[in-house]
This record gives sequence, structure tokens and C-alpha cells, in this order.
Amino acid sequence: MRDPALFQEAVQTLLQGDIDAGRAAILDYINATLGFEKLSAVLGRPQKNLMRMFGPDGNPTAENLLGVIGVLQAETGVHAQVRAAADSARARRNRDLSIRERTAVPTALKFAL
Repeated sequence: MRDPALFQEAVQTLLQGDIDAGRAAILDYINATLGFEKLSAVLGRPQKNLMRMFGPDGNPTAENLLGVIGVLQAETGVHAQVRAAADSARARRNRDLSIRERTAVPTALKFAL
């Protein structure tokens, strides 16, 4: 089962900084697609560790989180493309910002099957 909307919600929630909700959404997506048994086999990590990582008290490292997202993309065929996007008001303000400050613009996601 591929559900681009569920994957999009999970990744977007993480990018917006709501880590708990994003982690829970990734958990839902794993359960709706691969399941932890297959994810464990592909990643070569114990199933229980992965389940804890995305559980209520989980705290996955960036390496683990990105690894899981990469496997989910490869196995489900749903791919996220992240790009910087600025609204017109922010774009006007950005003309006066340094390059370092300008890089902190909201992200937009594009999902493809």
C-alpha cells in the first residue's frame, strides 16, 4: 500500500518542528506500508529498536530517521523532494538579508510516485 498523503503529512510535520506528531505519523506510515519486520530486515536493525525509536518516548537520531525515510521511499515508491520556498512577503524581506539569514526560508514538499 502506498499512501503519498500519509507520507507527506509525516515528513511535513517533522519539517515544521512537531517532532512528536511527525514521529507518530512515520510510525503510522510504517505500519500502513512495510511493517516493522520488513523495515528491520532492510535496515539490518532489530525490530524492537525501530519500534521504540518511533514510539511515544522515542528519540531517533537524524541518521536513523533519514535511513528509515530512505527505505520507505525505496520500498513504497513514494519519494519526497524538499525545496526551499518563499512567500512574496518573505521574498521582499529577503532582499535585505544576508545570504546566511536568507537560507532560513520555509520548505515545500513535492511527492511523486
